[in-house]
Amino acid sequence: MRKSGNQLRITAQLIDSHSGTHLWSKTYDHDLTDVFKVQEEIAAAVSTALSVTLDVGNMSRAQGGTTNVEAFDKYLHAVDMLRKGGSPSPDALQLLREAVAIDPNFAIAWVALADVAWGTAAVSPDSAQALLDEQQSATDRVLALFPHSDWARAMVAQRLASQHKWVEAVATIETAPKLADCSRNSLNGQLGQVRKVVACMQQVVAGDPLNATTSSDWQVALDMAGRHAEAQAEYERYLKTFPYDNRTQDYALLRVLGRKGADPRQVRALFADFASHELPAMTLTRTLLQKLDDPQGARAAIRAGLDDPANQDTTRLLKIAYYADRFGDRDTALIALRRIVTERHGLDLSILWRDWDSGLRADLRFKQLLKDLKLADYFRSSGNWGDFCKPLGADDFECQ
Repeated sequence: MRKSGNQLRITAQLIDSHSGTHLWSKTYDHDLTDVFKVQEEIAAAVSTALSVTLDVGNMSRAQGGTTNVEAFDKYLHAVDMLRKGGSPSPDALQLLREAVAIDPNFAIAWVALADVAWGTAAVSPDSAQALLDEQQSATDRVLALFPHSDWARAMVAQRLASQHKWVEAVATIETAPKLADCSRNSLNGQLGQVRKVVACMQQVVAGDPLNATTSSDWQVALDMAGRHAEAQAEYERYLKTFPYDNRTQDYALLRVLGRKGADPRQVRALFADFASHELPAMTLTRTLLQKLDDPQGARAAIRAGLDDPANQDTTRLLKIAYYADRFGDRDTALIALRRIVTERHGLDLSILWRDWDSGLRADLRFKQLLKDLKLADYFRSSGNWGDFCKPLGADDFECQ
């Protein structure tokens, strides 16, 4: 242990006492502002790393882990990037690829690889199909390695959901009793059970407040539930804690754009900031920045953007749907939304239950979309209508 001013460096080593061979070592650098927190973090890191070397604990081979320190180190770096980034990271994806190349039986890394490849596909239109194929291959690998694990059941449930087999998806996830409730959030979100998602995300953020991804996801969930003031408070905490993230700034802009009582100066400042950092960049965003005081012109630009061949990927179509909704163009928003969930790789169907302002969910075309996605059949057969829809007699329903 070495100390210089307020900086602390601790080196932990595992040595074979018979041969004197170094089996493992790691150096930890910390700012000595909270000695107990430093102690807990290093103890947790050391115990996890030793479980790899000694093949015990949650990272043991029997639990889907690895005994290869190099593969484990790449996995840890990838996880750290995802915790800090808030958006899918190509660098994290590459590290996970390298981890499973070193140890093809590292199931936990395959799970992470499948998740990151799927998320990255939505923001990488030029390589979306290749990434989706990679996600499917990673899923198949997990199913082959641990077919009866909770991860495998969760992945099968997600695959069934993507095929709109909702009853089977719910039944599959229910066969994973050890799966943490919050790990079911993707399915809960797609079924419109937003209050469950919010409750779980609150627990997750409280348990890991320095995770940028969970903070961003919680902001989205709070907005979906109409709890915009709380979402804004979490966003303000995010700004003080994490680096700039395009996805989170996007949601912050949408939180105020088109809303009654919003400060026009705040809206313009957020829009200008977002337009300067936007990835992937859209000409439409920069056009709308010039038309914030011209709603009719903005709607015309959005309709033109919908037909632009450059805007036909998931990420850009979702922005168009949001922009149309916020500027009061329900027709364009519905067209873009349908195109995403029926023709493109969607993030997942939880986008149906985002905080739409234009009365979109009360539209007959939205009801038809739910029927086409077989969600209406699931709602009626299960009696679980989520937080936004309810039955009207034996043959009809309404959403809000």
